[in-house]
Amino acid sequence: PLPEGVEVGGFCVATAPHAGERRRFKAVLLGVRSSGVPLHVKFVGTEAGEPFTQLSAPSTATTFLFASQVSAWTPPEQRPGAAAASPSSAAEDRKLRVRSSASGLVLPRTGVPAGPAAGAAGAEGWLSGGPHVGQRLLR
Repeated sequence: PLPEGVEVGGFCVATAPHAGERRRFKAVLLGVRSSGVPLHVKFVGTEAGEPFTQLSAPSTATTFLFASQVSAWTPPEQRPGAAAASPSSAAEDRKLRVRSSASGLVLPRTGVPAGPAAGAAGAEGWLSGGPHVGQRLLR
């Protein structure tokens, strides 16, 4: 029998191997067979419903799973606690970006001044242009 809320052709949440561990992904139930591992699923996105990137995709595009490895899909905005943490704010938190401060640029999550804020712009051994401004040259 299918898990509650799961139907052929509909979305579900299923487990798959990813980076040496098993993770949950949004999937489509393609079909059910009577022998062996019964549920055939195709993975279509992250558990939060976001499209895959090269790093977030499971090891396989489709697989057969047991009913215990599949559950009904619930959109993130309908999940309990959805108001407290939206997927878009979590995605923003994961992005590596440079933030500005009163004194200039600061490297993300380190608090280390970079570029003009380091007082070394144009000084020998420091990059002064391009995407790596403020980083020391390797010698």
